[in-house]
This record gives sequence, C-alpha cells and structure tokens, in this order.
Amino acid sequence: MSIELVTGFTGKAHISSLDVAKFNAGAFGPGEYVFAGVKDDKLKATMASSNKVHISSGNAMMQGRHFWVDAAGVDLTVQTGTQGQKRNDLVVARYAKNASTGVESVSLVVIKGTPTTGTPADPSYTRGDILNGNALANDMPLWRIPLNGITVGTPVQLFQEFASAKDAWDSVSQTETISVGRESAYRRAGIVTVNIGYNGSLEPWIPTELFTLPVGWRPGRSYQAIAST
Repeated sequence: MSIELVTGFTGKAHISSLDVAKFNAGAFGPGEYVFAGVKDDKLKATMASSNKVHISSGNAMMQGRHFWVDAAGVDLTVQTGTQGQKRNDLVVARYAKNASTGVESVSLVVIKGTPTTGTPADPSYTRGDILNGNALANDMPLWRIPLNGITVGTPVQLFQEFASAKDAWDSVSQTETISVGRESAYRRAGIVTVNIGYNGSLEPWIPTELFTLPVGWRPGRSYQAIAST
C-alpha cells in the first residue's frame, strides 16, 4: 500500500500519463467525449470523395486520455462498396500502448464492415479498460459511414459531445424571453413558462390557439391548458 503526491516536487520524474488520465477522468468523467466548448470543427467528418473521408480539427477525451486533431485534419481511405450490397464502416480513434516500451499513441482508423444484401451491421471494434491500465488498446467510435452499393452516404455521428463548464452554467442560469402580442414566455434551465395576456372573450371548453411557441421552445408533445378569469 502506498500514497503519492502527484502534483508535487519529489526530486525525480514521477508523473505518468495514467496519473493525468485519472485526474481528467475525475474532472470530466471516465467516458469518451468530443469537447464542444473548443473553437474547432469537433472532428467533423466530410466525404472528400467516394474513397476518402476527411476528419477536421477537434479535441476529445478517451477514458482520461486527451487527444486532438490539428487544423489540417486527417484524410482516411474508404474502400469502394460492392454493387447490390450495403455496408457500414466505422471511423474510430484507436489508442495503442506498446507492451515492451510503454509508448502510447493514438490514430484515426477506418474499420471496414461486412457487405450484405440485408441490413448492414457495424463492424466490431476493440474495447479496453485503458483508464485503469488493464488494456493495451481501445477504439473510440467517431463516425459511421454507410455505403449502398458504390454510393457513400452521409457520415453519422457516434460520439457524445462534452459541454464546457461555461456552456453548462449558461444553460441553467441564463433566461431567454420572447413576446408575441400580449403573450410572452421565458425559458430557464430547460423550463418554459408562458404568460397569457388575452383579454377577449372565449367560448367555454372550446380549444383556442392564442400563440405558437417557436421551434426549440416546444415540448415533445402537445398540451391543452384550462384558463379561467
């Protein structure tokens, strides 16, 4: 049993990547995310051609390991599809650790799926517990590339985005207000409150539309409210 002061001078080099990963996991969570609060392209995938996918700049966290793609981005090859068959390919960020040297690395890789005339499935990929040092490899899925014959579809995002502390705070602290005639509404922390200023006459028990909330303010289903004077 031992204890170590990680962020302290001990007279020798003693801070490892695992130490930093543990700290990151404690601050950001042990999962895998792309940072939404950084001014970059959030690892956006664009099909530059039928055989090339371009991954733009972005920062991500993989079980405490921070990695990033610079402004130039990365180009990856997608193998041509098969006529009359469908296929799903995956773009993953692949962590690897050399068992002999301990050297760690990350790369972007396209994993080719299996062609089928039915519904295509995503190819398998490696899952490993790198946060606790129990694995030498791990794949973080970023994008699915669907192929229908030789036609390549639009890449599908598979990763979660991690909001910055500022964005998270703003989402629960800032109040937005809109007004439509006599009616108004305000939104805070995802809760919308509507104020009705109607002073005309309404027929009892007859649904009446007073105003419409804009897209983004509406609930997932329709509701009717009872008003009284």
